[in-house]
Amino acid sequence: MPIRPLPRVLVDQIAAGEVVERPAGAVKELVENAVDAGATQIEVHITDGGRSLISVRDNGLGIARDELSLAVSPHATSKIATVHDLDAILTMGFRGEALASIGAVSRLTVRSQCKDAKEGGEIRVEGGRMGDVRPWSGAQGTVVEAEDLFHNIPARAAFLKSPRAEAMRVGETLTAMALAHPTVGLRFVVDGKRRFDYPANEDTTRRVAAVTGIPADALLNLEAEEAAGQLVGCLARPEFARHGTRGVHLILNGRPILDRSLTHAIREGLRGLIEPTTLPPVVLWLSVPPDRIDVNVHPTKSEVRLRDGSALFSMIRMAVRRALDQANLVPKMPLPQQLDEVKSAWPARDLNNISRPPVAGSETELPAPPISGKEPGFDFGPVTRSVRAVERILVLRDSFLVLEEADALVVIDQHALHERMMFERLKDRVGQGQLPTQALLVPEPIQIGSEAVELLPQWQPLLTRLGIEVVELGPGSAAVQSFPVLLLERKVSPGPFVEDLLSRAVSNHLPPEPEAALDEVLDMMACKAAIKAGDRLSDAELEDLLAQREAIERSTNCPHGRPTTIRIPVEDLERRFHRR
Repeated sequence: MPIRPLPRVLVDQIAAGEVVERPAGAVKELVENAVDAGATQIEVHITDGGRSLISVRDNGLGIARDELSLAVSPHATSKIATVHDLDAILTMGFRGEALASIGAVSRLTVRSQCKDAKEGGEIRVEGGRMGDVRPWSGAQGTVVEAEDLFHNIPARAAFLKSPRAEAMRVGETLTAMALAHPTVGLRFVVDGKRRFDYPANEDTTRRVAAVTGIPADALLNLEAEEAAGQLVGCLARPEFARHGTRGVHLILNGRPILDRSLTHAIREGLRGLIEPTTLPPVVLWLSVPPDRIDVNVHPTKSEVRLRDGSALFSMIRMAVRRALDQANLVPKMPLPQQLDEVKSAWPARDLNNISRPPVAGSETELPAPPISGKEPGFDFGPVTRSVRAVERILVLRDSFLVLEEADALVVIDQHALHERMMFERLKDRVGQGQLPTQALLVPEPIQIGSEAVELLPQWQPLLTRLGIEVVELGPGSAAVQSFPVLLLERKVSPGPFVEDLLSRAVSNHLPPEPEAALDEVLDMMACKAAIKAGDRLSDAELEDLLAQREAIERSTNCPHGRPTTIRIPVEDLERRFHRR
């Protein structure tokens, strides 16, 4: 087939496919245009998931009648004039492709009225073919209607999901826009039924609460300012964490974006307070100098390049950590709606003799030797804390400790709490220098594969700090020659531990830079060394756990994010038993 130039209509349809992949893409472009026009109220109607009709009405500045034909032409825009303007883009759109692209794949009608104009105008575009501008009168602003989306591209139409699924996509897009612009009123109507209606000039916290469904008093405020940019945001408390990242909204200079690195920064700030696969809802508004970002990466403008990505990463992580450190993170356990009758004795071990005070509510000084014992060179020193004395301790299935405090019933997961305690001790000791190590009487051979062997020189400095020495034996094999004293005392097998660690490094389940993986490796060590569910603890070990529960940082969650402690307030119990 000979080379030939493509017809203009076909060129426009191909270009439109990049900008308008589905109804949600068309809605996004039209709402962005409305925001750029200074609208304070935007109304979106869709029918049949946006396939039959998309209508976007705004009260913005409007389009002059004599500019309507340019507005629906490709590569015509009021936002940039020279290549240098690309470095200072603060508007949502700038390519001049939105209306032209939508007009290429639908039956498009644009009606607009400027404030001081006697008369507005109307223009129709069908399949990329532009009609004449006709007079039209209406309220100030613009009304855009796109009918029969993809009617002239059957292949694209065939890949659309059900009307309900497409409407959900549109709703997700508008949700992101509502969070990006809380001062703009936004109404969404599907098949004549109102889905949501957010008022204009709404307080950011109220807008986030309305959109996410998280109570306003459960949202933590984030603030930070560095040379790389400014940050304000709202973060839900960790107990609202949910699987996936759908609750994460990143707004860069007013533009909703997707960025894995910045999302990972949020997760790093939450490390140890949530499970690794979850995140609580969070909205971050980032302000970055426009010359420090490149928004001209993809036609949808959802992906950007950041010149100061690492600085923004650190700023976000620290802002999240600061907010969490100031919050009360002990989760409360909701009582069940029905309380079953107790039919048998609660299987428990009564340990009154450990911490029963002479007077309820008094404070007792308890020396707290480490559960692992005192190994040479690994003495953290005696921890003496003023611990609220409890009336009694019940041990359930050698896994959970149940304590009675003055205002609550407290349930502790012994493994999770000990894991957090071990992690904090290890981290503190590594901060002071190398972990105490012990040479193995017989080096333990391991099979780790050629890729892991290649990584050994890169990882050995960190392994040495952790008290681990590994030497290469041959292709794909190595031997563990020394191992941390603490892990040996806790009966952790050197070979399987090192094999697991290097396997995670090879499969990219750990950060590529060993030093960046320090906390995750300490997580592994703490988890392996911690007491397990089902382990029967001595009185001294129980005493140690309770004495140090308040002494360690962030004791409410294990390093993996699982809760260590659940509190049931006495008030909740009284309500359930109708005493209030």
